[in-house]
Formats: sequence, structure tokens, C-alpha cells
Amino acid sequence: MRNFTTKGVLGLALLVLAVTFTSTATQTVPLPGAITINTNLKYLNNMLGLIFPITVQEVLQQKQFNLTFEDKGFAYKIDIQDVFVNSVNVATSFIGYIPGTNTVRILVSGFDISTRVDGSITALWFIPLKTAGLNVTNMTLQVDLNAPTTDNVNWQVKDAIIVDVTDFQFELQSSFFQGIVNMLHGSILKAVKGELPKVKDLIQAKIDLFNNQMSIHNSTAFLVSLFDSRFPLNLTFTEAPQTDNADNILELHLDGTFYDSIDKTSHVKQNQVFPKRIDGLNSHQIFVHQTMLQSLFFALDQDFFPYKVSNTGITSQLTNMFYEIQNYYGADMISDLEVSILADDGDFLVLNKNTGIEIGKHNNASLHLMVYCQNKTTQRELAVQFAMNFNAVLNISEENYYVYVNIPQIQVSNVEVLNDRVGMNSRDYNMLLSIFIMTAQQMINDMFRTPYDFRSLDPKLMFFITSVFSKPRISPFYLDNFLYLGLTYQFDFMPMTHSEKKFVQDTLLAQHGDKIAKVCNLAIDTIQKAMLA
Repeated sequence: MRNFTTKGVLGLALLVLAVTFTSTATQTVPLPGAITINTNLKYLNNMLGLIFPITVQEVLQQKQFNLTFEDKGFAYKIDIQDVFVNSVNVATSFIGYIPGTNTVRILVSGFDISTRVDGSITALWFIPLKTAGLNVTNMTLQVDLNAPTTDNVNWQVKDAIIVDVTDFQFELQSSFFQGIVNMLHGSILKAVKGELPKVKDLIQAKIDLFNNQMSIHNSTAFLVSLFDSRFPLNLTFTEAPQTDNADNILELHLDGTFYDSIDKTSHVKQNQVFPKRIDGLNSHQIFVHQTMLQSLFFALDQDFFPYKVSNTGITSQLTNMFYEIQNYYGADMISDLEVSILADDGDFLVLNKNTGIEIGKHNNASLHLMVYCQNKTTQRELAVQFAMNFNAVLNISEENYYVYVNIPQIQVSNVEVLNDRVGMNSRDYNMLLSIFIMTAQQMINDMFRTPYDFRSLDPKLMFFITSVFSKPRISPFYLDNFLYLGLTYQFDFMPMTHSEKKFVQDTLLAQHGDKIAKVCNLAIDTIQKAMLA
């Protein structure tokens, strides 16, 4: 049993808030970011019906809260120190536009909580509440949010918050004390309702903090460290949220590049294109501009490169091509190959909807091949290093959980021998390295001739995911300069009544609640990093 901290409640509030609105910079002109999220609130509401209950249960259920609640009234005093939550049930959760407005309403009702408490009630007698039951019935939380803006860039969250509870009852083991507490039920319920504004104030304080941060922040207000503290992901908004209640659309534009906190730049050009929602595809659409991938390359450069090639066939192909290497190290030679890609600027990577991912199209990328060798008398050392200009086209996409990989083109030119320990002879290295690259290209294409089934990573988890989400897509072939990510909730387009949908959701929660909880915890932690950084 772990003690409760404010992380759970605040994390849950941040999760709901961040799904709805986040921040912009002190710029005066709206700009497209490297990430555009275009979501349909009608279908997001379907997903919320599955995710929200399990998130609430994960945050509250089987947790201990240090409450320290005190209240005095005529002839009674209540003192509650600790609350242990046994179970939580949510009857209704909703997110959507209020009809005829661009205000987003988040509503949770039928929120029932069963707990054990540690405390006391003084009313003629001292009544201990050690392990007494406490049931909260039909708690309701409603938050209305909109984002007024005068310049379509800088904005504030305007809110209206309602918190209420229908009933609040103690269950004591002693029937005598239970009768006394029952007589005080009306006064206790009134006292509890009198404390509900504190819950409202808690939510309001977070919104006020958020608004204050927006009023003073700059273009790097929300930075999240994912793998390297030097290159956090910039989640600052570049445009105020775009709302369309007629089509239930909410559109968000984030900077989305990896920011070099030392050089104070993302090393890439600003995206200038606002992507448009693609009709007939997924309910929820995310567009990742090539500048995000370009900045990711610079962020991963030192950690990912040089990359050690694990395919021994490719390494043998290269060492067999140049006899000088074999002659120098002898028959007991052991060799391996490392590869690095160097780029002059972010433009080395371009997303083309007709061809795929283009690398080095404008002769602004170079490929380095480092051959390392060792034998019984010599420790592993750099034997030969080749450098060359190269351009390649990669076709990488995912469709309905199958990953497709193909390299239709790789070309190299201007080959140089940068390091030579073995005495390489003069020859047409452009031709020889082209042959080697074409061989490696064919070997890689043969490896992925059959698409990779993403579901094989974790069959149990993926069985749940495929049961909930249909036809996910990741592809560069829908829009120039953008990688498209699409997601559809399984029940978005199914004609189902509310009770039928509730039955299916309850079944999924019962069977896969632990898996949903893992995803929700990851989302809450990531969002808190972004908003509390």
C-alpha cells in the first residue's frame, strides 16, 4: 500500500486538460508546427469512455489518501485522517462541444467511491472510525473550457467548474453508533458539500498557473526530455487551438522539434505549411512534419551513430571485396562494420508522398563506412574508413499493424578513403562501393520482403490494442513533407446504443484493465513533464 500524493489527482486533471488545450509562444503570427493533431471530439468521446474509468481506477483505487478533513457543527465534530479507496466506478464520462458553441465540456457523473477511513466523530459519544466504511455516491465533475484569442496565437483558458455529490454515508460496525451517525447524516452531508469548493479551487489553481505561464512564456515554454536532456522535445503551441463545433473537430499545432538547449536552436527550418485533415481516413489524425524527423536526427546523432552492422554477411561482402584487408590481418581476422550518416543541414531529409523518405537528394548527406579488424596479435582497430556522398529513398510505412520496409534506391559518389591502415591500392572506388551498397540494399529488401507483423512484439498486449483500435496508419505517402499517423477507435463507426457500447467497454476494462493502466500512466507522466517543466 502506498501513500497518496497530489500527483495522481493533478496528473488526471492534466491528462484531461492537455487533451483539450495547451500553450503558444509570444509570437504575433500563427505558425504551423512540426506536429499537428486533428481529432474529432465525437470519436474522442468514445475513446474516453474506455480510458477514463481505468485511469480513475489506477489513480485512486487501492490507494491511501492522507486527507486530514475536519469539520464542526452543532453537537458534532468530524475528524478524518486517512482514507483508503476500495473501489471506484464511473457511470458516465463525456468530452465534446456544447451545442452551438466552441466551448469544450468535460463531464464525469455517476462517480461512486467506496472507502475505508481512519478518524473519529464526536457527538455525545466519541465514535471511532477505524476501518469504518465511507461511501460517496454520484459525484459529478464538470469543466467547461474555451480559448479566446485576439490574434489567433496568444490565448487563455476560460473555464467554468461544477463539483457536486449526491450522498455521503458512513458504515460503522456498531449498530448503536451507526444510529447516531445516521441522525447526523444531513449535517454531515451539508459539511461535505461545503468542502467541495476546495476541489474546484484545486482545478482552478492549475488552470490559473497554466494561464500565467502562457502569459509570460516564450517559444520554448514546454520542453520535455525524452532521452537526452540536451535535446528536449518542444511541445509549445505555435497557434491557438482551432475549434469547429459543426464538425466536432479540434486542431492543435505544436512546435514538435527537438531543441538543442546548448546551441539554442533545433537546427532546422520553420515549417510553413498547415496540413489539412484527410477525409475518409482515421478518426484521429496526426501530421508530423519532416522538420521533426530532421531535428530528431541531430538529437540522436551522437547516441545512434556510428551504428554497428549486425549482419555479418554485409560485413564479409565488404572485406572480401578488398584483399588488402585480408592480407594485412591474416586468416584469423575478425572484422565488423560501423556506419555513420553526416548531414550539412536538416534539408538532407525530405518526405515525398510519391517516392517516400528521400535522404541526401541535394548532395547534402554523406555516408561513412568504418571497417574494424582484429586478430590474435592485434586488438580491434580501425582498418579502413570510406566517406562518400549518397542519396537514398526509403519506403517505410505501417498499415493495420503490418510494417512495410523497402529501399528502392541508393546511390553513392565521390568516394574517399579517409583512414587507411592496410595500404589500400588505387582503384575505382565509386564503382566498387556502388556494387557493395547495391548488394546490401538487396539483402535488406530480402529481409523485409514479407511485412513485419507488429503484433508479434507482445501478443497479449497487442491483442488488446487490436481489439480497441482499428486500421492504424503511419505513412509518408499521403501528404508532401509530412508523415501521417492515423488512429481509429474500434467502435467509432459502429451503430451501437449507449448500453451496448457500455457493455463492450466494461468487458474490455475487465479483460485488459492492467494494459490500459500502463498506457495511461505513461501518458500522465509524459504530460506532467510537459506542463510542469
